[in-house]
Amino acid sequence: MSRIFALILAFVTPVAAVAAEPTPTQIDELMHKSGLWNQLSEIQSAFDQGLSDVGGRMDKSNAKMIADVQACAPDRLRSSVARQLKTSMSAEDVETTLTWLNSDLGKRITALEEQNSTSAAFRERLADAPERIKALTPERRALYDRLLKAVHAGDVGAAILINVNAGIVRGFGAAIPGYMGPDADDIRKQMEAQRPQLAAVMEQQQLTFFVAAYASLSDEELERYIEFAKSPAGGRYQAATITALDRALTDAANEAGSTLVRKNQV
Repeated sequence: MSRIFALILAFVTPVAAVAAEPTPTQIDELMHKSGLWNQLSEIQSAFDQGLSDVGGRMDKSNAKMIADVQACAPDRLRSSVARQLKTSMSAEDVETTLTWLNSDLGKRITALEEQNSTSAAFRERLADAPERIKALTPERRALYDRLLKAVHAGDVGAAILINVNAGIVRGFGAAIPGYMGPDADDIRKQMEAQRPQLAAVMEQQQLTFFVAAYASLSDEELERYIEFAKSPAGGRYQAATITALDRALTDAANEAGSTLVRKNQV
């Protein structure tokens, strides 16, 4: 029996070494170098706006509680995303991703993404998006389309929209007296039926972002970005980030509802 265990360990130990868990320092560097740290502030603002939209349909006391929920969770998304990344990526994958992010091109792309991730920049992009997209050469548009597929832009955006909306409605339906909207299952069913349309909308929004943010990148630089996104480590980084954002936003929605329940019980 001891020989069997020794044989198992002989195979398991190298695997464990290869799949070592990243350190908190590595995850912190990854979030800063990738731009996630700053971009999550914009995501938090959008999430808070969603809470406000629901609160606008409630009486003043419930609207005040929603404001309290918003104010007490400024770093919730960062902490949640960090936890998810730590469990979803190996130390080796983090180091490979950091090598890319620390390259001259990686740094430029992150800077461009951060510059174009503010609410003001988003409004500007929407204003002239049709003209920007129409002016693309077929070759440039093909590069953007390949990048959209590499990062699964449409499907990812649709999944996050569905999960977050269902989470918000589930929490509010349980917490807020007088809530007259559909329940979480109804919301999910309705949105799942519209998933192809939602994915198309989210992909178009991401294309608008790419066209604005990456205008200064050459075709060769975009090609290198696509190669990284499609590489094994790049693919795992994309998948881990997507999962982390999805779970973090869903958890935030559920936590908002739970907080409201506790406040209602006081």
